[in-house]
Amino acid sequence: MSLLSYSITLFRVFGLWFSDEYTYSWKNILYFLYNIFAVSTLYLFTITQLISLLNTFDDPQEFTNASFMVLTLIAVCAKIYDMILNRKTIGKMMKILNENTFKPRDSVELKIQADFHFQIKLLTIVYGILSESAVSSFTRASIIRDIPDRELLFNAWVPFNLSKPFYYWMCYIHQIIASYYSASFNVAFDSFFPALLLATCAQLKMLKHRFNIIDINVKKNIKLNSKKNHWKKEEREKYFLVDCVKHHLAIHEFAKLSNEIFSISIFLQYFTSTVVLCVSTFNLSSLKPLSKEFTALIIYLSCMFLQIYMFCSCAYFVTIESESVRTSIYESNWLSLDSINKKNSIIIMTRTLKPIKYTSGHVVELSLMSFTSLLKMSYSAYNLLQQAK
Repeated sequence: MSLLSYSITLFRVFGLWFSDEYTYSWKNILYFLYNIFAVSTLYLFTITQLISLLNTFDDPQEFTNASFMVLTLIAVCAKIYDMILNRKTIGKMMKILNENTFKPRDSVELKIQADFHFQIKLLTIVYGILSESAVSSFTRASIIRDIPDRELLFNAWVPFNLSKPFYYWMCYIHQIIASYYSASFNVAFDSFFPALLLATCAQLKMLKHRFNIIDINVKKNIKLNSKKNHWKKEEREKYFLVDCVKHHLAIHEFAKLSNEIFSISIFLQYFTSTVVLCVSTFNLSSLKPLSKEFTALIIYLSCMFLQIYMFCSCAYFVTIESESVRTSIYESNWLSLDSINKKNSIIIMTRTLKPIKYTSGHVVELSLMSFTSLLKMSYSAYNLLQQAK
């Protein structure tokens, strides 16, 4: 099973994963119409809330209360736009992952893939449960609080009178559907990007393993093929070294594509997370502990923390793994290679001096340090809001 299978399944369910070879069959047409319905539902949900937010600009308290959800939805819309715009490039990345170079070749590599597969599965399940629980908590609180007063789940501008039952229920149900769709897409995307990073980590670990067993592979190759061909030992060593170099270049190409595609979306998410964390914490301070609204906001905050932590920590692990490739080469039995291949190994080690780094918007490097900086910025903004209260 692919490391990205869980995220891809979620994208398919929510209408954002098209086949590489599009044909005009009734299934594809229905799926395309479903895609339009799903995306339109979410974008309409975002626009109505954004207009409502702008109408409360004169009321700082109301504006602050409404802004955290609108910013979250804007980030979701940007992610959907990225997915649709770059779907061909994403398809190219999936093909890279399916190349023979990236496939496990022995039990050690199968174990590496299985370990990372489990990590991705765990992240997806935990984040999915938190996200859907947050939406369910907001919905339950709204049913008790808002329906008797004919209020919506979230403040929104609509061009008709909500006092009429038909219009009210139409808008209320639309908001519930859009909320669950937004949360579900967030789960798909926010598990997909870390899955790409962890897939890169898995490949780097496999690469290190392949460097470590070059000497063993050469001996096996000589033993098995000594009668079939007359390659010299240095030629066999060069063959396995070249294979590792191709693998290393393919990993860098894969990492470059994933960084280029999602850089802007991740930057927007990083920026909105800073604002959302401080605003949510500010709103939390005014709620009654253990109330339904308090519980819903706590779960929502947990989602935001986990979301940005997944991005930063997984990117950090990629950087650490890519830096350790040169150490792995050095610790391998490279001294047993002939003089030409020793020089080739040194050149490869020199190339690995530049580790793989992921950035958001080509401005902020994703790492545990940037995660700490985000928390500090959120806390500073929270203090400003408290002083202005």
